[in-house]
Amino acid sequence: MKGIVGKMVRMAKSIGYYVLQYGYSSLHGVLRFFKVQMQNWKKCGVQKRVHKAYSGLGAEIYALYKQGAGDWQNMPAVQQQLRQVEEVESGIFRVDQVIEEIDSAFKRKKEELKELYTEKRARLLAEERED
Repeated sequence: MKGIVGKMVRMAKSIGYYVLQYGYSSLHGVLRFFKVQMQNWKKCGVQKRVHKAYSGLGAEIYALYKQGAGDWQNMPAVQQQLRQVEEVESGIFRVDQVIEEIDSAFKRKKEELKELYTEKRARLLAEERED
């Protein structure tokens, strides 16, 4: 009788480890989703700033064109607007990088959980074979 009860307990533990593994993986997936959404909202804000910087650059170039300035590429105002556009565009790349880091951290955590609970289930099987 002890053998059957022992097997049932080990089976329940094994099932519990599966539930914990997939439960924690799901929890981390939901957290990843919200983190990525927050970064996407930041990205939208940065994209609005990029559009404003582009319009500022275009307005500056058009004003110089209307004035008849021929060498507008070397004008200080245009150079300043170009630097602003580059700075704002780099913000988009930073947000993309953060999103990639979030995804890679999620994948690492998922693998860690899988390894942890696989090891625990293997120990249960080893205990079963000893009995």
